[in-house]
Amino acid sequence: MAAAVAFGSPNGKKAGVETVLGVDGDYVERDRLVTDPSNFLSADLTKVVESPDRFDVVQSLEVGENLPTEASHSLVKSLV
Repeated sequence: MAAAVAFGSPNGKKAGVETVLGVDGDYVERDRLVTDPSNFLSADLTKVVESPDRFDVVQSLEVGENLPTEASHSLVKSLV
């Protein structure tokens, strides 16, 4: 597998994945990232997040329940 994006997870590599883009809020302290900061995208997860890149896998664990109900359509649109 070549690339994955992980919403709500700013750090880390996943087994068998060459590139992981972590997407989370602006509150994430860049100096505490355990991955290259270029593999992190700061975004408002209540709005549609767009990336010019394509991903083989999209992960969003324990993100939706922390967002307002009104953001559900935006989150799903960001994932597909």
